[in-house]
Order: sequence, then C-alpha cells, then structure tokens
Amino acid sequence: MVTRQHDETELTEVLGHLCEDFVAVFSPDIECYEIFYIKLSGVFHRFFVDAGLLFWASDAAPDQDDDLSEGTDQYVNLAERYNLSGLRIDGLRFSDFRLELKFSNGTQLAFEGRGMDSGAWLINTPH
Repeated sequence: MVTRQHDETELTEVLGHLCEDFVAVFSPDIECYEIFYIKLSGVFHRFFVDAGLLFWASDAAPDQDDDLSEGTDQYVNLAERYNLSGLRIDGLRFSDFRLELKFSNGTQLAFEGRGMDSGAWLINTPH
C-alpha cells in the first residue's frame, strides 16, 4: 500500500508499474481537476492536490456517488485522451505545487496545484 501526504515527494513505489487506467474528476465551475485515479498493475490509486500538498492512497477506486457530487463535475479519461494505457510509469514527482508524471513512451503530464485551494490544472498538453 502506498500512502503520502507531502509537500515534496517522489513516489518510487509506483515506478515500473503499467498504467491500465487514468481518470480524473474535472470541475467546470473552477476549470480544474479535483481528484485523480490511476490504475497501476491492477491496483487503483487515488490522489489529489490541496493546500500545497499531494495526498495519495492506494486501493481507492473511482466512486461516482462520492466523486461527482457537485452535479456538473465529470470524469475525464486521461489514459484514453493521451494514449497512456499499457505504458510504464518512469517518473512521478511532486514539488512546488507541481505534480509531474513520466511514461515509458516519453509522454509527460504536469499538473499545477491551485495555491492553497484544492484542485490542479493541466499545465502541459502532450503531443
């Protein structure tokens, strides 16, 4: 089990694992992602950024009743959008309000936290 609540960390425990799914809860009201779920080698991991900290816990699958409580929130399939399924995680780091994920095909996703508020913006768009 992987658990984190840090302002700076590298998640070495997930390196080398295959991405099977990666979805995020997007809130159009604040135009950012609020909760992320990534399935690595058969295990779901739930994470989010709040107050400058990364909160990470394994064994937490998406739950529509809890995740989409605002009515306008929606799931976005990041694995499908950026062709991440089947790729290995080569890097995962959180520092200075920024979460960076690196995949085995060279794709990098970076999300920046909203200061002391919850949520994160996608700050780069992979090609």
